[in-house]
Amino acid sequence: AQRLRPVMLTTVTTVFGLLPLASNVSIDLVNRTIEVGSMMSSFWVPLSQAIVYGLTFSTLLTLVTTPAMLALPHQIKSLAKRVPVLKKLNKNLGKDSDKKPFDEPVAAG
Repeated sequence: AQRLRPVMLTTVTTVFGLLPLASNVSIDLVNRTIEVGSMMSSFWVPLSQAIVYGLTFSTLLTLVTTPAMLALPHQIKSLAKRVPVLKKLNKNLGKDSDKKPFDEPVAAG
């Protein structure tokens, strides 16, 4: 929750700042003109589109997929405790060794 605001602010400002260029719109502040499809903006369109789509995709991975993957071992462990078949499997496999198959791995070092 504490990383949501900085990640979202950075992503939103960068994406909205590059949207005109990604849409092939050139804004000239000195001459006060707006051109669509100009020669200058056509060089930068592929780069800005790659940045916009890549940043959007990586933000979704950072805010949704990574926390979900970090919570997955805990969810599997709690599911193994609730399902009777997995409970029995966990007990039978645990007899031969002191480590149970649904326990979290111990970090080395």
